[in-house]
Amino acid sequence: MTLKKKSGFLEEQEPIKINPDTKWTEYSKILTPGKDDDILAFSIGIDTTVTLLVSDFKLMIKENNTWIPAKIKNGNFENGLNYWQINQINYNISTDSIRSDNGNRCVKIKYANKIPNPGEYITKNIGNDLILKMPIALYNYKGHTFPVADSVKWNSLKRKINNIPTSKLTNENYTVRLANIVIAWNVFQHFFPYFDVLNVDWENELTKTLINTYSINSQSDYYFELMRMTAKLEDAHVSIMGFNAIGNGLKIKVDLFDNDIVVTSSGSELIKKGDIIKSIDGITAFSELKNKEQLISASPNVRRNRALQFFGITMTNKDAEVTLMRDNKEIHLKVTRTPLTDKFYQEDYNSSKIIDCGDSVYYLKGKIQDINSLLKKIVNAKGVIIGSVGQLWDLLPYMIKEPVWSANWLIPINLYPDREKTLWNASSWTIDPKLPFIEAKFAILTTSDDQSNLETVLGIVDYYKLGKLVGDTSAGCNGNVNTIPLNGGYSIRWTGMKVLKHDGSQHHLIGFNPDYPVIRTKDAVLLGIDEYLQTAMKILKTN
Repeated sequence: MTLKKKSGFLEEQEPIKINPDTKWTEYSKILTPGKDDDILAFSIGIDTTVTLLVSDFKLMIKENNTWIPAKIKNGNFENGLNYWQINQINYNISTDSIRSDNGNRCVKIKYANKIPNPGEYITKNIGNDLILKMPIALYNYKGHTFPVADSVKWNSLKRKINNIPTSKLTNENYTVRLANIVIAWNVFQHFFPYFDVLNVDWENELTKTLINTYSINSQSDYYFELMRMTAKLEDAHVSIMGFNAIGNGLKIKVDLFDNDIVVTSSGSELIKKGDIIKSIDGITAFSELKNKEQLISASPNVRRNRALQFFGITMTNKDAEVTLMRDNKEIHLKVTRTPLTDKFYQEDYNSSKIIDCGDSVYYLKGKIQDINSLLKKIVNAKGVIIGSVGQLWDLLPYMIKEPVWSANWLIPINLYPDREKTLWNASSWTIDPKLPFIEAKFAILTTSDDQSNLETVLGIVDYYKLGKLVGDTSAGCNGNVNTIPLNGGYSIRWTGMKVLKHDGSQHHLIGFNPDYPVIRTKDAVLLGIDEYLQTAMKILKTN
């Protein structure tokens, strides 16, 4: 076992030796932590020829000469390997059907070095009847891979690369554009962790994107082509960075009601709230919406809502020819496009309000500025409405009486191409409770924009039943974000980690469904009625 101080690990000098046996044997160890120790860890080393079965982990803390049991999450593995950090590089680790003497599940650990051996190679068909044979691991000879490379040729190649003028490495250059597509496609092909839940012919997407790139004449068209390719990944974290042109819109916000694109907010002098957009620049409104959807990488419900947010936005500032319906009359307008930097498109996320809804129910709107003042207000409330999921990070410690665990984080270890034989390092973490405990019932307003760390906290609320979710299904996109640097100043952000729900089920593209779904109605939206808030108030006041 090991005690960890803030300065690092201190190794235990007297390890327990376990002799191979065919029956269950109990082992224990007493440690005396120092005042600076903050983590207790343990490790098990096994002979490469044996298989170890482990179960029934317990932790006892001695207080006033009495041993008191401490809680260990999933110490008997009844929840599989959830909440345990797993390293699959050197071991095969799995739950086993054998039960311990106490009837609990156990884990089987067997040494298995999965790192490729020198001499191991792969064979791949790379197209046009070309077969690639490539070594996965190389022999080492006197500090060099074997055979030793020709340093003269290698240095000559580096000089030639370094002498390429940077003025040529722009995305105006077709070679650079094609190279970027090949680089990005390959990173996803070998490392994207969610292909197992996608329905996409990724190899065909490479061919289509390369062909389309040959007919591209502008930076904006190239930017959109990268968006079209990455949209097939249905990854809401995806964004294409490096194209700095500012979009232009019609100073309106729209929503879809009964196949009508309806203006729900307007800063335009010509277009009014409640107008139904029929076409823009000769393209039907619904076709415009579908065209925007093809550029957005996300699950279907997120894709639709984001397409509505980008409705009518272009990279040009050319006036728009708009046809709309108002009071059952068709109207044709020429509308000036406005840069997205206009204050109409900006929202204030820093405002903070605590709204008394009556019957001891409070609605938290905006960013939490002072958690202590807020706690005094709501600690004895009957109900609390969380206006945005991000507020939960401040409130969660006061909503629990015992530690809670995060979902399962799976970091892929790819030693082979095409995601073959992928290994996963698994981990999770806890949040500890704080006082005062809030006795209130919670209703959390959710939207399709809730993703990533917002879904992390949503997952905790959902699994531990800490409140009712009201509104929309969340984005279904979580995991640490990676970045692919490309030539010409471009880069692509994407999800590099796989996240599963607490029960081990799929999260990507699924997200968290609300306990009380809300389908907004046209009349309520145009009248400024918040149907999410109304539903939450009804739940808390009647339960």
